Amino acid sequence: MTPATLAATLAELHWTTGDLAALLGCHRDRVRNWIRPTGYTVPPDVAAWLERQLEAHRHAMRDDPAPVQK
Repeated sequence: MTPATLAATLAELHWTTGDLAALLGCHRDRVRNWIRPTGYTVPPDVAAWLERQLEAHRHAMRDDPAPVQK
């Protein structure tokens, strides 16, 4: 998972780096380092979990979209 992909995933899930850090039980700086293009990489197990979370989110939004307010 690239830094750009991680940032896009967090944005689509409506999560901040702090939200992800809290879910993972790690310091926010670790997640921030994953987003910076500085050579840090998202661990494979975290990347796989995030991809599952994103797919679940997309599935839920597809099956139960938000009501349109006019």
